[in-house]
Amino acid sequence: FGSSLVTLGGCTSDLFLIQALGKPMDGSDTSLAIRRARRSGAKRVDLSCRSLRNLPEELFSLKQLEALDLSGNELTTLDRAISQLENLDELNLANNRIASVADVDAAVSGLQQLRSLTLDGNP
Repeated sequence: FGSSLVTLGGCTSDLFLIQALGKPMDGSDTSLAIRRARRSGAKRVDLSCRSLRNLPEELFSLKQLEALDLSGNELTTLDRAISQLENLDELNLANNRIASVADVDAAVSGLQQLRSLTLDGNP
């Protein structure tokens, strides 16, 4: 696999070339990113700039996650299931459409390891 780095509208995406298929993949396939994270045991996952309006259920199975970047999406709230990610210590929610800090607070209240929560750029 080869990769390059591209910046689009303030968001950065890895571009991968699947040589065996001869087809480009733009990195926006969230399910594939989560499967790769599960398979590799990744502790950090970047799901930024993917136009997410909701968090995919399979994300909550990544119990090993310590850092999650959800910046630059279209989230209006944070799913309370995020509390299943018990090892999460860094969560980036910048530049979404989250209007209620109280909803975010309620969703992350069970994350005992959380040390960094970024909400810049939300209404």
